[in-house]
Amino acid sequence: MNNTIEEATDGPDRRSLAGSKDKTARTVIDKLVGDIVKSVNPLQIILFGSAARGDAGEYSDIDLLVVMPEGVHRRRTAQKLYREITGLGVPFDIIVATPQDLEKYKDNRGLIYKSALKEGIEIYGH
Repeated sequence: MNNTIEEATDGPDRRSLAGSKDKTARTVIDKLVGDIVKSVNPLQIILFGSAARGDAGEYSDIDLLVVMPEGVHRRRTAQKLYREITGLGVPFDIIVATPQDLEKYKDNRGLIYKSALKEGIEIYGH
């Protein structure tokens, strides 16, 4: 995860992710991250998938791995985010995990964590 958010969102292919000439992917991602931080105060947010790889197209979604503290109910956290985040104008997918989940499953090719950690770009962390 040595990339930056600018690398993930610069260029014409990434702008099409927003689905509108008025919104850039960067603006959409910034709003999404802001909404997530305000709602659940995550430890870290990682952008992955086509937006992180740089091959997002017009119909691509935004894939985010939201890392929460141990003990947080992952499914309820994801449900809360999907209920509260509106008005983006672009589809998004949120995966909620804990640091323990990531450590335990980071090498499991059958789970999304491995590719998210390999290709992902940290766009929020404290």
